This record gives sequence, structure tokens and C-alpha cells, in this order.
Amino acid sequence: EIYTLSLHDALPIWRDVVALPREGYAKLYGSYEALDGGNVTAAIVDLSGGVGERIDLLDDDTVLEISDGSLWRRLLRYQTKENYMMACALVRDEVVDRGTKADPHATDLGILVNHAYTLLDVREVGEPYQDSTKARLLKLRNPWGDGEWKGPWSDNDDMWRTPLGGKALKTLGVTFGDDGTFWIDYTRFLMGFSHVDVCYALRGWHARSFD
Repeated sequence: EIYTLSLHDALPIWRDVVALPREGYAKLYGSYEALDGGNVTAAIVDLSGGVGERIDLLDDDTVLEISDGSLWRRLLRYQTKENYMMACALVRDEVVDRGTKADPHATDLGILVNHAYTLLDVREVGEPYQDSTKARLLKLRNPWGDGEWKGPWSDNDDMWRTPLGGKALKTLGVTFGDDGTFWIDYTRFLMGFSHVDVCYALRGWHARSFD
């Protein structure tokens, strides 16, 4: 059998949820249980037919990119192109992941372990070339629709009431609600997550799986 998904259909719906019938995807992988957990990059590639990349934030080469600022510039560049899709996760091999809301593992500040988040936006707010008056922020979404980051720049955090936060509120069109969507600053993102998953999808490509 041949399974295909046109990129033209996949890209517009990625930002929130991929509307692929769960029954069909479960059939492709043999069971519903096989859809719990797994590799985020592989899933994005399956759904878009694109080329996947996993960025290990603890890898020595990535640490150099973080130090010289090139990783941040790369994420900004990816975000400006509509055919890049991104996700992120905090991966801990020693934690048993059952893939259910009934048995979550989370950090003290609310980041779920071995759980995929959609990376919706990457933005820089403030005065150019003045790091002290600039915020580097990322917008994430927990696909469960609840359970959010509880640290700086979280919903209703005091950072939003500073002059820089007020500018960010206006520039980014931020709204608060228990909907699984939240903002986090770049430094704490690097501290709280271990991987970024990226898929580059060319228009007109199709994903195919052969049995």
C-alpha cells in the first residue's frame, strides 16, 4: 500500500494541529499505542514529506552555535519561512514515558519531560544591538491544550508589566489563557529543553511509505 500526504495540505494546519485521521496513522504504524511518544522529527517528516533535522542542544557543535549567537539567528530564519516546521522537547532517557496525561513527569516550572511541544514563533523585541533592552522570546504550545511554563514570561508574569514587556505585549499580540500556549525567553528555553526538531518541506513534495 502507498500512503501519501500533500505538503500543500499539511503546511497550513501544522501551526496548531495536524488534521490527519488518527485511525489511518495508527494503521500505518500497527496500533494506537505506537503513536504514543516516539521521534518528533520522524512524525513531522511522515506528515509533510519534508527533510527532518534534530538539533541536540547539548551537542558540542550546537553549544558553539549558542555561544556565538548563530543558533538564535538560525531559529529566527527558520521562523520567517513558511515551509519550516518546528517542535521541541526535554528528553530524559531515564524517565519512563507512558504518553498519557494521567502519568506526567514535569519540571518544577511546568515543562513536561519526554513530551513534544510545537514551536510556533521565534521573536526578538526591543532595541537593536542593545541586549539589555531586548527580549528573545519563543512561543510554544502544549498539544494537550493545557499545562504551561510557570517561569519568567509565562502568562501574567511580572515581566509583561515592565516597559520591555509592555512593548512585547503590543508587538506580539500576546493573550493569556489556560490553553497550553505560552512564551518563554531564549535563555530559559535552552535550560529547559534538550532538542529542537525541524522539518524543511518543499512545496509539491509528497511523503510515501511502502509495504
